[in-house]
Amino acid sequence: MHALRLIRCLAVVAIVSSAFAIAARADAELETLKVVLRGQVEAQFSGRKEPLVPPEYGVKQLSFSFAGDPRSYPFTPSGTLHFSDWTFDIFSTEGTYVLLPQDHYGPYHVVRVDHLKDYLLGRRQADEVVAQSLETGSPARVHAKPSWLSDTELRYQTTCCGETVEHRHSIRFLDYRPKRSSDTLLDYRPALSLDTAGLPAVAMDQIAELVARMDALTAAARGAPGVFEPGDTALGANPQEYVPTDAELRAAQLGDALADLLTQQGSKKANAAWDTMGNRKRSLVYNRFIFRHVDVMGSGRFFYASPPIPTVIEIGSKP
Repeated sequence: MHALRLIRCLAVVAIVSSAFAIAARADAELETLKVVLRGQVEAQFSGRKEPLVPPEYGVKQLSFSFAGDPRSYPFTPSGTLHFSDWTFDIFSTEGTYVLLPQDHYGPYHVVRVDHLKDYLLGRRQADEVVAQSLETGSPARVHAKPSWLSDTELRYQTTCCGETVEHRHSIRFLDYRPKRSSDTLLDYRPALSLDTAGLPAVAMDQIAELVARMDALTAAARGAPGVFEPGDTALGANPQEYVPTDAELRAAQLGDALADLLTQQGSKKANAAWDTMGNRKRSLVYNRFIFRHVDVMGSGRFFYASPPIPTVIEIGSKP
């Protein structure tokens, strides 16, 4: 009898051990299906590729890594996710937020990327919870097909009882701060910076080289003018918005810097310095721009440029 019980116990242990071995082998067999990188954060989707279906249908795990941190941080949903609940489109268009599905029936958690590590460690709640509220006793709705429309707006579908409804959700400005500083060229076009290689300092003793460079930039701007395009009035734009070219903006940037320099130094001093170099009076003509911004709740901050404003800089006194 004791021998029989021992055999049964050993059989149970063998079965349990086999189950753990199979589970461990299954996890080890997971492959990377997709890696999405946004700034300093990397999302890695692991699972198994399935033929003839979208790759996200094979997702079994999602983990995140952060620049400068060797650890990997797994995401654990609060409920049960089906194969169709996963999406690779989890980062908002500018990478400010990450969208994390929680259950087949919702909700979605929206987390600021700079809060994500604390969220994954359980030290912080989601910044916003997105779901359809239900009346008491009403059936749960399947939440599906989430995707980002902008950095602060997403869409998704709910389905129940043969009816599918599409929803749009605008993320609140959770950390909204009004812009107090003046709007500048680099606010309008952050990717543009004045090429400073070989450009002399904007100083009076470099005035001759600066004027020569200004002549080259204004010539390039005349050869590459901007255009008027229809503006999105819902986002604070005018019906027609002028879109300057990089060449125009570079000329405007140096032109404004020169105008500021001459104002600070005083026109008489500037003219005297120019005259002593043997130069004659010059009129530098360029187009400057005025920039503005509009904060649209639920969509973001948008910058716009004025049409070109012809501007003249006079330097020197000798005819």
